[in-house]
Amino acid sequence: MTLKPLGRWLRKLAHPVSHHKGVASQDTDKDPIANAAGSSSPKNEREHILKPIPVSKGVDKAAYSFQEITIISQMLWSPTFFEWSSKFLSRSPAITHVTLSLDHDVRSWGPDIKGCGPGGWLTNFRTIVFPALTNFTYWSQIDLGEKPTRSIYKAVADFLRRHPTIETVTIQRCHALGTAFSDLIQVNGPILPHLKSLQAHPALVQWIIQMKRHSFETLKDIEMDLTGHTGPLDVYDLLDQCLLTLLQHHLNCSDVHLHFIFPSISHPFDWFRSHIEATEERVHLLSSRNSRDNRRPQIERFTGTRFIKVFAAHDKTPAFPLPEPWYQAEVLARWIGLFPDVEDIYVSAIPWSIPDDPAEMAEVDRAFNFRVHCPRAKKVMMGHIPLVEAYTS
Repeated sequence: MTLKPLGRWLRKLAHPVSHHKGVASQDTDKDPIANAAGSSSPKNEREHILKPIPVSKGVDKAAYSFQEITIISQMLWSPTFFEWSSKFLSRSPAITHVTLSLDHDVRSWGPDIKGCGPGGWLTNFRTIVFPALTNFTYWSQIDLGEKPTRSIYKAVADFLRRHPTIETVTIQRCHALGTAFSDLIQVNGPILPHLKSLQAHPALVQWIIQMKRHSFETLKDIEMDLTGHTGPLDVYDLLDQCLLTLLQHHLNCSDVHLHFIFPSISHPFDWFRSHIEATEERVHLLSSRNSRDNRRPQIERFTGTRFIKVFAAHDKTPAFPLPEPWYQAEVLARWIGLFPDVEDIYVSAIPWSIPDDPAEMAEVDRAFNFRVHCPRAKKVMMGHIPLVEAYTS
């Protein structure tokens, strides 16, 4: 369900479900929200949008039964709409999936004609609670500047703290500030005790892991997404710091699946090589914070990690025939092989032209050479195509 534009969205709202009858109400005359949605006059519709009709006490006990909602504007938390949206959401107790994109327009961070800045809607947003929420997705603005970014993520942190029922968190895109998020934004007590899946930029993964403290029993999937990065810091330095945090919290175990999303297969090439070379030199020091050349082996410390997934957007390299040699493919496989106990590998890095074609599968197998670089692997998938079902057979 998407709240854009509000008029069309209102028309599509399901009729309230009566707690007494257990069926959808057919009497829209008794529901002022439905009446607002049903206006056929453009003028009336515009007036409703500018000044929403308040929810009357007579329908406060009715409830909407939908479970997913997508909100793409902070308008609902503005002073004009906040009373209406609060009552509407309070009548939607079944919502389990929420997607927010509240800061997509940089203009919203300038004072409006009434002199109200972004603090108004953020203050209202901090009061919202979805009692049954399990899945939360947030689309982040790339770069609004340090003050708005800090304010937004503080609001997001408070939102996560208010919703201990959340099991899946996805935060798309990130402007990484010059200071770690954990130094800028703190919350009281551990958060997300039931978290199962986390997908975000490495800086945000590190931040959320640190805010969770030591409550990791349910966490099964950690996905580090580098594709929406901006900011003054090197994204691979941030990835190294994130990996170090995972090690410090003992998340290098067989129950936790690690996922990496790169902009392309060539983008992390130097980073892969730095870890390979450091491991070959057998220098067992932690990575330097600021120097890519001084990175030291961390990957081989992920003893216990069994599942690795790597997604890399397709380069401009023609799919087939593949380049010979294809250095990026081999280096990727060698990097995955640094995980000492990896058994299950999933890679998405090439577009298949003919699925299940034996010649193409053999060509891909030669390019990556997983048999040599990942000798412990029992299963390797290239997209949906299994290269080898069991290397040990």
